[in-house]
Amino acid sequence: MGNVRVVQPVKPIVGITAAQESLIAQARDILTRRYGPIDRESVVVPFTFTDYYRKSMGDGLLRQFISFEKLLPADGIFRLKLESNMIEDEIKRAGTDTVDRPINIDPGYLANGKLVLLTTKDYAHRLYLGEGIHGQVTLVWRDGAFRPLEWTYPDYQAEFSIAFFNDAYERYRRQISN
Repeated sequence: MGNVRVVQPVKPIVGITAAQESLIAQARDILTRRYGPIDRESVVVPFTFTDYYRKSMGDGLLRQFISFEKLLPADGIFRLKLESNMIEDEIKRAGTDTVDRPINIDPGYLANGKLVLLTTKDYAHRLYLGEGIHGQVTLVWRDGAFRPLEWTYPDYQAEFSIAFFNDAYERYRRQISN
């Protein structure tokens, strides 16, 4: 029989996609008020990895990843997705965009050797976490860096993404060792 252990807190991360940098900044401001200071942010890059969002969000999309300084308890971490959905709705209601979905906020977390994304969509490689939210291990830490899996989205496999998550994970490891 295995011993039940205390689970370390996790480091929240968010990917933000929008056609305007001002919407990305607005999301960062709201997220900072809820989760505290950002400790790392990637460069903003054109979102050319897939056309999945084109119909609902339009063309000329941009992508940025951020991580937060404050660690959160692993229990209930799925609520990040529920809250990010509410933030998306808040930004949509406040704006004048003509697109169906002006912003996409993809939350997840870094923990013991992995990056987990939170999603409302179930699939064979996703585990149910609670309140309609599933978790998907998207990157695994191996040989000193994150590595993609067969289902890892192209934007999470990009060089800038891997560099961002490697750095955020190293920060996380220092945080939990203190």
